[in-house]
Amino acid sequence: MDFPRPQGAEGPAHFRPLPVLGIWNFSANKPAAKSLLLYLSTKEAIGKLLEGGQGFDVPPFDRVDSPVWAEAEPPKGTLYNFPPREDVIVSVAGHPAPARIGVQIYSQGTMCKMITQCTQQGKSIDAAIAFAEQELEGYMRT
Repeated sequence: MDFPRPQGAEGPAHFRPLPVLGIWNFSANKPAAKSLLLYLSTKEAIGKLLEGGQGFDVPPFDRVDSPVWAEAEPPKGTLYNFPPREDVIVSVAGHPAPARIGVQIYSQGTMCKMITQCTQQGKSIDAAIAFAEQELEGYMRT
């Protein structure tokens, strides 16, 4: 199954998915919510997010340089590819699948299960792909 890839102004190689935050249209205080989103987008707020999470489980901001990633341990250097640099490609589990399927890919650990099948269970890459195809078909039925 193939999903259409989003494209930036210079084609798909230049598209970088970003974390998406929004405001419900039925929110009681939209101005305050908009103000909060603007604050959460500042370099200061992102820095606090990185420090609080010690660099783990944070979206890969490609324009925020923070020492948090370099200092994370054990061992130091664990998060070497954050922020993304050189030939590192930013990816989000399940992207570019539609949201309802991407959420399942992420929450069910489909990609991790595929890697485990190949590296720990001795299955072939083709077998892992066949497993994922069955999983995706199930996600589409729900």
